[in-house]
Amino acid sequence: MKTALFIGSSGLIGSQLLNLLLDRSDYLKVITFVKRDTGIEHPKNTRNIIDFDKPKTYKDLVIDDDFFCTTGFLCKIY
Repeated sequence: MKTALFIGSSGLIGSQLLNLLLDRSDYLKVITFVKRDTGIEHPKNTRNIIDFDKPKTYKDLVIDDDFFCTTGFLCKIY
């Protein structure tokens, strides 16, 4: 079973992709990085509210097999 790391899950495209990832049986966990609480609850979703301008505060949370980004800015994982 795989883990997905996902940035951009609160937008129009991102919310659709998040639902697809959560429905897939090959993902045991979907880790999302968000700026604020989205209210999306699912047993497979681990939501992390982070400050994207402070990568040192969340670098240890970057654990994944697959990475997805649906933001309007360049995603850079440290």
